[in-house]
Amino acid sequence: MNDKFCCDTSVIFSGQIIRLIEDGDLGIKPNIIIPNIVVAEIEYRSNIQKEIGFYGINILKELREFHEKGEINLIISGDRPTRDQIKLSPGGELDALIREEAIKNDAILITTDRIQGDVGIFEGLEVFYVRDRSPRKPREVLELKLLYFFDDSTMSVHLKRNNPPYAKKGSPGNWRLEKISNDVISNQEIEDIAYEIVEFVREDEHSFIEIEKTGAMVAQMREFRIVITRPPFSNDVEITAVRPLVTL
Repeated sequence: MNDKFCCDTSVIFSGQIIRLIEDGDLGIKPNIIIPNIVVAEIEYRSNIQKEIGFYGINILKELREFHEKGEINLIISGDRPTRDQIKLSPGGELDALIREEAIKNDAILITTDRIQGDVGIFEGLEVFYVRDRSPRKPREVLELKLLYFFDDSTMSVHLKRNNPPYAKKGSPGNWRLEKISNDVISNQEIEDIAYEIVEFVREDEHSFIEIEKTGAMVAQMREFRIVITRPPFSNDVEITAVRPLVTL
């Protein structure tokens, strides 16, 4: 069996590559090829402040950890795309370059994108098409770091990088804004919280991303309404989580 697998962006952004490795679907210590084209697209999404870009970077970091633990051989392959190629990404230009990397490395193309997979088969590639399913075992919402800031009287929590956390407590028409802690939220802490939220929402069948644009994401995470903002939408990284206190 061919043990070389070339990842496209869809299998990174969906988190499916992590599940495939953890479940042993790719064999023992597989060669995981990440084209520089994929890295560039993830980096681009992050640079324009899209949460999916930051999520993708964390998936890449997990792949590096698998490599350092000896569970996979991680290979970064190929040239970075040009600015014009990135601009043509919606037309499939980057997908075509990823398929070229798979051919060059004699690797199996892994994708969750049906069009990418079908075109790859037409071009003579062996394709590992991953159907949409939960990337890994669902977590309980109460395990998330964000929930540590809530108590029974909390209506909403407001987090901002390099600032102490605040919470709105009480009930509609009778609430107060309280500082939860004197400790400021560090850059690492707020990024970890944002990553957990995006990961949970993408994996949980009762949660979804409603809006995502440059610098802002709105999601429904079970009963919690989540807003994550970054520059230029806001002046820093901020997370607001609202929980309904009364269910009708």
